[in-house]
Amino acid sequence: MIDDKNETYQQNLTSFTTKRSQQRSNEHNRIYNDNQMLLQRIDNVRGRLIGKEQCDNDWNKHIGFMKKTCQYPENID
Repeated sequence: MIDDKNETYQQNLTSFTTKRSQQRSNEHNRIYNDNQMLLQRIDNVRGRLIGKEQCDNDWNKHIGFMKKTCQYPENID
């Protein structure tokens, strides 16, 4: 009786560790692939990187233009 429980426990433990190892491997591969795609996209970017200030200025410029040309400027914000 005790041997049977220990054997069942060992089988469950082996099954669990195998599944966990497979999950970790899949997660590692997914992260690796995501990083490779991101690096490729960064390598393909043309131009220069801009800071937060420049990004905010560009955003405000676009919002200002939209407010001037939109029929309902009060809805933009």
